[in-house]
Parts: sequence; C-alpha cells; structure tokens
Amino acid sequence: MTNHPTAPYRLPARVTLCALLLLFSHVGAARAQDQIYFPAVDNTVNLIVQHMNAETVRIDVSAWYLTEHLISETIVARMHAGVQVRVIGDRGSIFEIDPSTKQEFYYLANAGVPIRLRYNPTFFPEIDHMKMAVFKGQGIVEFGSANWATYELTPASSTNYSDETVMFTSDPMLVGALESRFDQIWNDTAKEPESIISGPPYLKNWYDACALEANCSDFSTLNPTPAPMVINTARLEPDNPVPADMIWGQGPDFNNRLVTEINNETTRVKFVIYRLTVGNITAALLNKFKSGVPAEVIIEPGEYLNRKFPEFWLTHANLDLLWAAGIPMKQRAHQGLTHMKMLVTSAYASNASSNYAAAWQRDNDYFVSSTLKPTIYQAMSTRFDTMWNDTVGFAPFVPTPADAPAQVSPASGATGASTSPTLTWNTAVFAVSYDVYLGTSSSNMAFAGNVPAQLNTDPPSTYSFTPATLLQGGTTYFWKVVSRTFAADVNPSLLSPSSTLSFTTSGTPSAPPPSTLPSPWAQTDIGTTGLAGSASSASGVFTVNGAGSDIWSTTDSFNFVCQPLSGDGQIVARVASEQNTSSFAKAGVMLRETLTSTATNVILDLNPTGNVEFMARPSTGAATAWLAGTTYAAPAWFRLVRSGTTVTGSVSADGVTWTTVGTTTVSMATNIFVGLVVCSHTTSALNTSTFDNVVVTSTAAPPPPPPPPPPPPPATNVVIYASDVPAASLHGDWSFATDATSPNSSKLVTTDTGFAQTAAPLAAPANYVDVTFNANAGTPYTIWVRLQALNNSKLNDSVWVQFSDAQANGSPVYSLNTTTGLLVNLATDSTASSLNGWGWQNKAYWLSQPTTITFATTGAHTLRIQVREDGVEFDQIVLSPTTYLNAAPGPPTSDAAIVPK
Repeated sequence: MTNHPTAPYRLPARVTLCALLLLFSHVGAARAQDQIYFPAVDNTVNLIVQHMNAETVRIDVSAWYLTEHLISETIVARMHAGVQVRVIGDRGSIFEIDPSTKQEFYYLANAGVPIRLRYNPTFFPEIDHMKMAVFKGQGIVEFGSANWATYELTPASSTNYSDETVMFTSDPMLVGALESRFDQIWNDTAKEPESIISGPPYLKNWYDACALEANCSDFSTLNPTPAPMVINTARLEPDNPVPADMIWGQGPDFNNRLVTEINNETTRVKFVIYRLTVGNITAALLNKFKSGVPAEVIIEPGEYLNRKFPEFWLTHANLDLLWAAGIPMKQRAHQGLTHMKMLVTSAYASNASSNYAAAWQRDNDYFVSSTLKPTIYQAMSTRFDTMWNDTVGFAPFVPTPADAPAQVSPASGATGASTSPTLTWNTAVFAVSYDVYLGTSSSNMAFAGNVPAQLNTDPPSTYSFTPATLLQGGTTYFWKVVSRTFAADVNPSLLSPSSTLSFTTSGTPSAPPPSTLPSPWAQTDIGTTGLAGSASSASGVFTVNGAGSDIWSTTDSFNFVCQPLSGDGQIVARVASEQNTSSFAKAGVMLRETLTSTATNVILDLNPTGNVEFMARPSTGAATAWLAGTTYAAPAWFRLVRSGTTVTGSVSADGVTWTTVGTTTVSMATNIFVGLVVCSHTTSALNTSTFDNVVVTSTAAPPPPPPPPPPPPPATNVVIYASDVPAASLHGDWSFATDATSPNSSKLVTTDTGFAQTAAPLAAPANYVDVTFNANAGTPYTIWVRLQALNNSKLNDSVWVQFSDAQANGSPVYSLNTTTGLLVNLATDSTASSLNGWGWQNKAYWLSQPTTITFATTGAHTLRIQVREDGVEFDQIVLSPTTYLNAAPGPPTSDAAIVPK
C-alpha cells in the first residue's frame, strides 16, 4: 500500500485536453522498444495521455491511486471515440483511504467506463496494487512504481517531486505478459495461487461493489443520471508466456528474487527502499556488506517514521539494522516522496510496484537485465548515482529513537505489591527491545533485564518483566523501562526511558545478607556513582561491581573494596578479568588517605583497552595527574608499595618478575586505606571485574612468590552434551527438546519467531546457555559445535560463542559480558544449500576468526552460547587439543557423529 505525502505540492502547468487531442493525434511509428522515465524530472502524465490519444483499439488500466483528472478525461474521451476501455481499481484505496481517487472513479463510473474492483477479501493485504496500462493497438504497455497521481507522475518543481520509475515498452514478451495478466484479473475465473482466499471471484463490478459500501452511498446523489456501464468479462487475450524476469506480486517470490540478486552481487549493491518489513532482504544485504561488497541505500524518511500499523514499524527496525552495521545510507531531503522500489546490481535493476513486504498482493515487478536491456538498465543505474550524489535532494540517514514506554502496573505509589511483581508497560512504537531498571533509590536503579519486542505484524499491546529473584518485603522500589532500537546499540543517545515509578512490597524488611568479604575487607561507593556497587569473595576471588563516572580531575566516583593500612606497606593483586563498559573503565589497586571523593590517593589501574595508568592526586581536592603508563592485558599482576612518602607502582605477568611503571612522592596520613578499585566510567551501568591473589602486607618488603601450581593433568578432549547442561544454565528462549539422533536423545533449541540475527553479541543477553568445563592452561584447544537449523533455513543457523577467559595469540578473545564473540554459522556459503540436518562448524564462511584458543589457568572455565538467529539448535560442543585440533568431528551437513567422552 502507498500513502500520500503530507507535504503540500504545486500542480505543474497543464495543456488542455483539446490541445493534447490535436497535438498527439498519433504516435510515430519509429519508436525505441524500451523507454524508462523518472517522474522526478519527466512529465509522464503527458506521455500516458499521448499514448491514450493515439490508441484506436483498446486501453486497459489498473490503478491503486488515480488522482490525475487529465488521465480520467482522456479515458472517457477515448471511450466516446469508440475505443474499448477497461479499468481495474481497488475498494480499499477508493472507499477507505483516498478521497481524490474516489472522486476520479466516480467521474469514470458516471461516464459509463467499465470498472471492476478488487473486493475479496475486503481487508488488506490482497489489494490490486498494479500500476499499468495496455495500449493494445500500438503494442505498447506502461508499468512501474508510480501511482496514477499527479505528484507521482510529474515534478511539481525542482525541489518537489516523487522518485519513481515509469517504463514504456513494445517488447512483445512484456506486452503479451501484461496483456494476459490484466485479462486474467478482469476475467476473474482463475485462482490466484498466493491468495488466502480459496478461489475466485476476487473482483466485483462497480455497481455491485458500490451497493455494499457505506462510503459509496453518495454516488447516486452526486451522479443521478449516469451513463450505462456495460461490463464484458470475457477473455480477450490468450495466456501468453511470462518472462522469467517478471514477477506478479508483492511477497515471497519478489523478496526471494531480490535476495538472490543481492547474494549474487560481487561489485556493488545500490538499493532504493520505500518500505522494508521483511528480514530476509535485510539479512542478505547485511551479509553481503559484511563480506566486503560495498552497498549504498536510499530511503524514504516518511516510511521509516510511519506509525500507522505495527507492520510498518518493521521498516524502522530493518533500516536501523543496516545503519548500525555501517552501510552508507541517505534519505530524501527534497519536498516530495521517494517511492521507487529499485535494486541495482551488476546484473539487474528492478522496475517494480511492490514494496519489500511479506504479504502477497497484485503487483508488477520486472528485473531489467543489464545484458538484454543495457540502455534501460544503465539509465536506472545512472539515476541512482544522480540521486546518491545530490546533496540538496538527499541527506545522510539519521536514525530516530523509539517512543518511550508508558508503564501500566504496578501503579505509581502502589502498596502491598508482590515480592515477585510483574512489571508491565505498553508497547512503544519502533522499540525492538526494552531494558528494565529496578532499585531501592530513584537515583540508584540497576539493570534488571532485557525484554525483546515481537518484531512481527501483530505484536502484543503490552510487555512485562518479573525479576529473577524475590524482592525484599516491606521495601519501596523504583523502576523504569528504556526503549531500545537497533541503532541505539551504536548510539546510546537514541535510548528512550520511561518515567520512574515506585511501589512498595508487602511484608516487613528483612535483615541485609551477611557480607562475604573476609575481615577486615569492606566495600563502599566513593562519590556519586549513579548505581550502587557491591563486592563478594569466594575461594580467594574478589568480584567487584562498580559504577561511577571516573577517577580523575578533582573528584572521584567508583567502588572501593578496602581495608586500613598503618604506615608502610603494599598491596598485590591480579586483575583476573575486566568488563569493557568503556575504554576508560578502570580496575586496579589504590592507596587512599580517606573515603571522601576528593581524597589524596595513588592508583595503578588497567583499562579494557590494555592501557595501564599510574596516577596520583597529590593533596585533597587537587587535580589527579597521569604520571606513567604501559600496556598489559588481563590477567595481570599489580603492586603498589608505600615507603614513607614514596609510592611505587609495578606490574607483572606472573607475580614473580616485576616491572616498575612509575614512582611518585605523596604525603598522606599514617593511617590510610588500601584496596581494589572498579569504575565503569558511566553512572548508568555497573562494571564487573574480578581479582585474585590479593595480599596486603604492613611492610614494604615484597611478598614471597606464589607456590608453583601443580602440573596439570594430560590434556584430553572436552566433550559437552546438551544433556550435561543444568536447566538453571538455560536463559530466555533456550529449552531442552527430545531428538533420537542426539546424545542421550537430548538437544537444546530456540523457537523461530520469524525475525532473527543480532549484529553482535550482547554484553547482557537475554537468550543464552552457560556451560562449565575444565581445561589445562597454555594448551591449544579447537572448538567445534554441532548445530542444526530449524527447517534447514539459513535464517536459523548461527550462534555467538563467548568464554570467561579464552586467549588467542596471547590476547583475550570472545570474552563474556562484552560485544565480541566467535560467530559460528552452519551454512558453508551464501546460498545455504549445505544445510541438511546436523553439522559440525566453528566459523562463519565469510569471516576470518581464531578458532583455536588457550586458557591462562588450569581448572574451571565458562563457555556461553548466545542466540544470533532464532530457530537454531545444538547438541554437542567439543574443545579438542588432539583428535579434532585440525579437523572437525564430522561434516557440516547430514552428520550422524556422536563424539565419545
């Protein structure tokens, strides 16, 4: 369906009907076989009228919108001149959407022009959306993207026009195919294979349709003496062959052909998009761009922001995905409309009336071959380039945020709420997911979870979230919901938060849980952190969660796990892991005079980028100074030594051999605090980092080296079956399913919701599986996953793999709680013809990724499988240092191997 623009337009100058009858009394015999016009610069109204005036046999017209009265006048005039005329329209555009189209059809009907309307079903989507005309006696047809509306057929001015394609051709194959197609629809006795209706009739004659429409009740009043309308539905044309490059409708056939041409392209993809509501075209374009083929996309901003139907919201989501992936995009800046449906590759350019949508409707979509019709193809390719290079008519695409959610329940200020409440909010236009924040202070709410939106044509009116753990009784909580778009993953300023509401749970408050930090350790937030930090200790590992804007300038905000230190002493700690919440996030060790935000201090810390910072605030309230630095990657050892007023910072890879980063002179009180620091460098997110081998001593003597670790056991294959995974380790959409071909007849599956593919792993995913395994330090392991795609679909065949502490070439890779991961894609090429049941894979065919990894420590490690495309399944994971180090356990297709433990 096409909508009118809201911007006003100016009608161009018109010649009169009489003048045209004299001027275009016939069309010259010498005519090129194919001609393409662009109503942005061409007056195609006059071209259509010219051909109508030259016609002496029959004119067949199909129109979705018809608002150009000169065309209506000409149709009536030619009928009065004895030319047979047939017009097909659509009840939706006439009686529900466009009063101007209704007015023109009233004019034609009053004149007795034979009219049939698509009527069954009365609702969308199976409309007559064909924009075409047959000039039988001339052997010419016209078709394209433009409706028969003034502003779509002719430029109003150099800045007010519609980007369209209008093709005239005398190619016998195209003429015959369009003649037959119109004749079949008019005759209305053949079943449309794609229709949801069991069979014809799909059309009604004008007066039969009008009698059923309340919005047609004024026809007889406005037209009391209409001319007789004689409608003959007999076939006038044979069933001529249809060219392979012609497709008769919006929907899967057209979409799949577009995907095929995108997949086949190796040079450049040029794409004009009016409406894009299907995922397979988006996925094809993303995959092609990621494989290294350049792409350029021009979009219509009015459709990107179309709020009328949930289906249209999908255009916003799909275009955001393209932008977030880095595809160059531009949007209309001129006054009119960008209504083309034109893909240009090296082989084809599409002259089409169909939108890129899922539902079938009657359309005419022709792929112009660069070899069979080079002149027309080149004109279309050149037109795209002209539009792309037009800095006045087109501007860089600017993504917009979703609407902010409106909370439904609990109501603001509600009391007696459940300690397991269901937080509910209304669906927000354009949102693709929702972040939920919850806390006991309006200024200290923590991220609680993400709820994906249902990206389909019938989403729910509300979404809800229930916290994973029970809330405290008799406690006031604050909550908000933040709408996300795919573009917000790249530009967080596009997030749209709701208002903050509160509710109080029933019952009485319980005592806070006992601290798991060993005495004399304690944790506290320094300064205004935004979110409350926390810390815990288990088996010698400190896990610290800290927010805060920075440790810099004259005021700090971070989480500090500390203990008192009197006189000289030192702290040694290994930063085992650090979450990448910002390139300036910090995890390290500190000596601090007091627990105020402006206190004198010395810090030695690590950024997620690998930068080590040795910094100091020489006095209370002074500016922090960067003193020295180096580069290291976690895990890394850090040491601060205090001797009188001298503080020395050192780093080590093993805790034995130390390298001095810097030394400074700082005067602090005898009694100070020493400890671990974590700062997320944002007040809206917590950074989780871990420390081990933490030792504080009260003298400056270096600590004894740690005892050598026991020798690891011989490295063997790590084999994980789906049945080995505890149910508690399944999150979101993952669930167990029975499969006789899987180990212990068990596999892990996700449902196919019809929309898939995350552009990158999520740092805080909703849909994932965690598994724990043991592996030796320093031993190379190659990972393999046995996958299966639901229905053997290429949209269901990939996952992201992340690890708690994997390394490649000495550097951390694919870390948990980051947006990096190993992309495992089962299909072996872009056609996905290899997909058939189970298969082993550890890569994506278009990427170069390390698949052999090592671990810095011997013992337990965590592996995470995240959904990349819903509908994916797996039943075995193998990490092999020997047998499968260089070869998969089985083939990537039709596999039946079960790897023994």
